[in-house]
Amino acid sequence: MKIRNLVYLIISIIVLALTISLTSSLLLAYFQAGKDWVGAMIGAAGNIIGGIIGGYIAYFVARYQIEESGRNQILNEKKEVASLSLILKEEIKNNSLILASINSSEQVDGHLLKYDLSKEAWNYFSIKAAHKLDEALFISLNTVYRKVQIYQGLTVEELEKEIKLEQINTLKFQFDDCIRKLEIFTKEKL
Repeated sequence: MKIRNLVYLIISIIVLALTISLTSSLLLAYFQAGKDWVGAMIGAAGNIIGGIIGGYIAYFVARYQIEESGRNQILNEKKEVASLSLILKEEIKNNSLILASINSSEQVDGHLLKYDLSKEAWNYFSIKAAHKLDEALFISLNTVYRKVQIYQGLTVEELEKEIKLEQINTLKFQFDDCIRKLEIFTKEKL
């Protein structure tokens, strides 16, 4: 509910309450003139109407605060997803550049595979990313980072002997695909 509508509602309730209160007070005073309990009735009617108005105001204020809190929570989640996506995207771009340099040299460089491919951002954010990213994107990211982990578990000599340029090219393509998926995901969520 917009604030302007809320203000109109509160003003109309106050006007209605005042109208009812004054009308009932005047009617009671007219019919019961000279009796002691007339003042008590007017006070009781005022208390009841005041309680109703206070209840309405409290309800609308609480509702507004809850809606605003929900909007703030959604905004904070969007900021967190944007930060997460940016950091992961930069790490993936760096890894893709490393793989591109290996491809351009046409020789598997085990030292680059073992020591220069990065997975720190993924290791740090993967727990948070599991419930923030969609399933297909998370699986794609997890797959490429498992390959990086396998490569880093081998020795430089094993990497140079067992890993082929086709595998490097495939991993680079997977990294590039993850970048594309992250960009699409970020645009959809923000």
